[in-house]
Amino acid sequence: MRSSITLLLVLVSAGPYALSSCSPRSAGKAPAAQPSAAPHASSRSTIEPVTSDNWRTHPSVKESQRVAEEVTALEKEGKLTLVERPGDESCENYEGDMFRTIGRDARGRARKLTLAAGSQDSSVSVDAYYDSEVRLRFVFVKASAANDTIYEYQITFGRDGEKTWEQRTLVRGPGHTFPTPWPEEYTPRDPEARFASPTTCG
Repeated sequence: MRSSITLLLVLVSAGPYALSSCSPRSAGKAPAAQPSAAPHASSRSTIEPVTSDNWRTHPSVKESQRVAEEVTALEKEGKLTLVERPGDESCENYEGDMFRTIGRDARGRARKLTLAAGSQDSSVSVDAYYDSEVRLRFVFVKASAANDTIYEYQITFGRDGEKTWEQRTLVRGPGHTFPTPWPEEYTPRDPEARFASPTTCG
């Protein structure tokens, strides 16, 4: 009787780990794998979608704008070689580009493409900016109408080529029927191909 009491006191004083070590499961077997902890919230992406409330400060928009600023700086410093290609002056109703300019950097990479087109009552100019891998990252559009309306578009693209945001702003005037979203044909992904394509109407 005394030896039984002594054994019980030893197990109790050793705590719960001693009791578990004496269980049949532990004999000759590895402990069962424990489920992994759920990932911490910080391991997930914390980038919010671009919205009308945050687009001015959103990281993806700011990144695209920095590409445009870099290219603009190269142009101001005379580090872009600009080549113009006048279009067909008879093109009306946006049937063709009336004017094109491509800007290439010192390595011959297209970094900027400017297009101009129009009709009897409106005109647009499109400045497309490309990063060092010639990926379209930012497009700025100025659209003017004969009724003294001016719209500005800012269109941003991610490194994967997907459009991340488009913002249209009425600068002045009563408005006009400029399209929204802006047409894909005036956001050229391949600047060299667009610059070299036919400029005549039809």
